[in-house]
Amino acid sequence: MALKVILLACLCVFAEAHPYLLEAAEIAENVELNEDGVQVQDSGFVSVNLFDPSNGKYLSRIYRNGWDSIEAAKTSPDVFCKFKMFVLENINALAFQADNGKYLSRILYGSSAFENGNYIQAAKSDADYFSQFQYLVQLATPPAGRPKSIGRIALRSENGRYWVRRPDNGVDYIKPLSENPVFFELIIAE
Repeated sequence: MALKVILLACLCVFAEAHPYLLEAAEIAENVELNEDGVQVQDSGFVSVNLFDPSNGKYLSRIYRNGWDSIEAAKTSPDVFCKFKMFVLENINALAFQADNGKYLSRILYGSSAFENGNYIQAAKSDADYFSQFQYLVQLATPPAGRPKSIGRIALRSENGRYWVRRPDNGVDYIKPLSENPVFFELIIAE
């Protein structure tokens, strides 16, 4: 299901209470891909925040030790928590661009394929194969305090694993490690 269908479905359910969804749906309706299907025009995105209900924090780009890691780190969203979400309709996937202009991507360090070496980072100039995420969506009524929430989303990397918060030495890294869907709240950003 393409993002525009998701947003239009949300519009039907929440139209009266959430008029801002009309704007997001109109933006998504105008998404255009290039011939490679991995880049979209700058106007073809929706700005979103992702919220991790398991620890009550927003996903954010955090510069740490030379990496732009994605971590469940902020109690209130700021510029580092805002991601441009692009629809890659022809492959039924999403791409996310961080505030530094880089696309979120699965990055593997070392040879540990499924634990310590796997990270989601804002690292790529283009939305390549490792920056294209399959998704599952659950529409839901917005929780108190987050009225622009449009539901929950689980993101799966090309390795077949879903994004999950994985604490490591006091840091809540987002890593593509779960065999089962792990849902984050999807919120239209201010």
